[in-house]
Amino acid sequence: MKAAYRTSTYQVVTVTPTTLSVRALVGHRGRGATPAARVGSTLDSFTLTR
Repeated sequence: MKAAYRTSTYQVVTVTPTTLSVRALVGHRGRGATPAARVGSTLDSFTLTR
């Protein structure tokens, strides 16, 4: 698990017959935000495979 301070994310979910993938993308960074990830970059992700 990753932690982010003063960082908003949104999730992109992709589903196929055999996988479920989730990506947390940075939507906004406030003053003093950590980590130093750019808006639009992937903060965290995972894939479940059947």
